[in-house]
Amino acid sequence: MRMETYSNMAAASLLLYDCILTIHREVTLIWPSRLNAVKILFFLTRYMAFADVSLVLFYRLKPQVTIRTCEVTYKTAGWFMMFGIVVAETILLVRTWAIWGRGKKLAVALTLVFILAVGPGVAVEDIFLNSIVFAPLSNPKTPGCLIVGGSTIISINFIIIIVFETFVLVLTLIKAIQHFRLAGRQGFLSVLYRDGLLFYAYCLAISLVNVIVVVATPRGLSSTLALIQRVVHSCLTSRILVNLRLATTGASRQYSVVTYASSTMLRPFSLQSPSTILRTIDGLIESRTVVDLPPSTDATET
Repeated sequence: MRMETYSNMAAASLLLYDCILTIHREVTLIWPSRLNAVKILFFLTRYMAFADVSLVLFYRLKPQVTIRTCEVTYKTAGWFMMFGIVVAETILLVRTWAIWGRGKKLAVALTLVFILAVGPGVAVEDIFLNSIVFAPLSNPKTPGCLIVGGSTIISINFIIIIVFETFVLVLTLIKAIQHFRLAGRQGFLSVLYRDGLLFYAYCLAISLVNVIVVVATPRGLSSTLALIQRVVHSCLTSRILVNLRLATTGASRQYSVVTYASSTMLRPFSLQSPSTILRTIDGLIESRTVVDLPPSTDATET
């Protein structure tokens, strides 16, 4: 119980610290922008994590808590955390869809993959939460809930996350290679792909550790790192959107001087211009923020 409490406090500290580091950019770049789907996703991934952390700390730190309260709070926190991770993965899909050209067929394919991942994940989460068994503490004044039993099936969800994010990574790498070969290492593209690769690296590491913890440790430790994974998803996906929004502040200056040759070079390979990608992924850009690349012209005119 003490180990889980320390882990949960570490997750809460990480979330608060990250928020302190980025709050000035969030207030300046995101809060004043027009409301749309991606802005809603940002607020969900960033601030619902505080609700998840509060619920977990409640049943970890409250003294003389009843078993019934433990069951209700634990299940509520479990579903909240899963919803938060689903929101984070949705942001990754929007980013992937944008860099691949926003095609309808791709949208259908990504949606199907998303459903195939989320559907089994919801079933596994339900089985796991209903399998958790709590027991009374020997000293009623000891804070927290004592878990004495539960299924290891939750490890499947961490494996689903690994497979899903590996799929997204492969798509990102393919398009990154094409972009860098044709357009070079432009500032916006570097931010876009750097954040995607770092996100995958961190989440892969925490997911692998979670699988090991669930399978190899007593049931009381099965959710030791679950909150940390939720917080990592929240911090990284919100940073992806904040960094993209920050990149747009210099986008009009950077891309308004791009040559006509860059525009004609991108289109034959179905690569999107940086401004088009920005509008799709970021979803927070006012129409005046980004200047489109010049329209395509013949090579002789260029």
